[in-house]
Amino acid sequence: MTAMKNVTKTWTILLLSIMFTFTVCQTNTEDVVPNNNNDDDPQLVDDNDDNQPTDQNDIDVNKLTKSLKFDNFDIITGTIPTTASLAEIKIDTDTIFWVKGIKKRIRIKKPAGIALGALHLQIPGSDSYIETQFEENEESDSIAVFYFDFDPTDWELPLSFELNIVPEDENGTPVDVINEPVVIEEQNDGSCDFQPENSVWEWIYTSMNGNFQLAPMYPQTVTGSVSGCCDSDGNSFYADCINTPSHSAVDYESVFMVNLEYVKFFDGNDVGGELSQFTQNIRPSETDFCAKTPGYSVGTVHNAFTGKYSFNPANCTITISSLEGETEPIIASDGTHLGDAPLPIYVGSGPMVEYKILSRHFMLESRNIEGAGLERLYEARSTAFEWFD
Repeated sequence: MTAMKNVTKTWTILLLSIMFTFTVCQTNTEDVVPNNNNDDDPQLVDDNDDNQPTDQNDIDVNKLTKSLKFDNFDIITGTIPTTASLAEIKIDTDTIFWVKGIKKRIRIKKPAGIALGALHLQIPGSDSYIETQFEENEESDSIAVFYFDFDPTDWELPLSFELNIVPEDENGTPVDVINEPVVIEEQNDGSCDFQPENSVWEWIYTSMNGNFQLAPMYPQTVTGSVSGCCDSDGNSFYADCINTPSHSAVDYESVFMVNLEYVKFFDGNDVGGELSQFTQNIRPSETDFCAKTPGYSVGTVHNAFTGKYSFNPANCTITISSLEGETEPIIASDGTHLGDAPLPIYVGSGPMVEYKILSRHFMLESRNIEGAGLERLYEARSTAFEWFD
């Protein structure tokens, strides 16, 4: 991709301070390069003993199990089998944080050559476990998804516990065991301790009127058919051969996918962020109409953007006044430079967009678009995206 930056030297210096050696996906959802772990993550350290989660040793794990919520799940008496280990499973978080009002979307990286079936989860020491399924309509070839939810009724928050996650293959054999810390957070009570330098706010999904719309690494696909020609000598070419013996139609699949997007707030009211995006569109001139093989044009976009924000400590909300990113040239077929077009930015800005900090780890972006409520949920992380064992 050829792009021309429309960012001043001052903004360039600012962006260099937030990139964390982050490398974006190119053509595969699995190719996000991980960053180094930071054991001194300021999000997870708190000197206030009153805000420390209740330890699992002090709580009833059987009662805790009944407070877990998943889509279409069953609670089964016994212990999940964990003896087999077919492959190493990777997960998109090293700690499952949750706060009232959200459902935590969790991604599992599928092992090559293994089809996943049911998902089992158990709190160590509990007399029963959870059986549920991955979200079939949100899966891709490389990613499986499930949602974590919790009923905080009768619990003193915050609290923490361990959770064993065991995906099975389609034959019911355990693939791997993931042990995840879980932290149930308190909601902000109208004020919050906002420390902008502490974390990257990574977009984790978008909903419209409460219905899932889009998430990182979730491919939106459109299928279609393109017509061309395959003559009697086996020559393929793109032309109008409809109603002739040479006519041939080839099925294709176009793909749009946002790999990752995040924002970071700085002292002094500066905000910066990055976007990684992938597209695949049919290219008729490269399609083999004899072999029925579609040709594609594949594109990747990486956009670094900056802007200004204001914070209202009275209700723990943020407004981003404006955002500016990079541009790419518009070139005519004869090579003439027609101008520059801005690269996409999906993070909202302007007076009609509000960011509400829900807890230490979650922020909700809300917009009202012609009566429809669009929401984008963000999670605070110490670095940009990475996979965990």
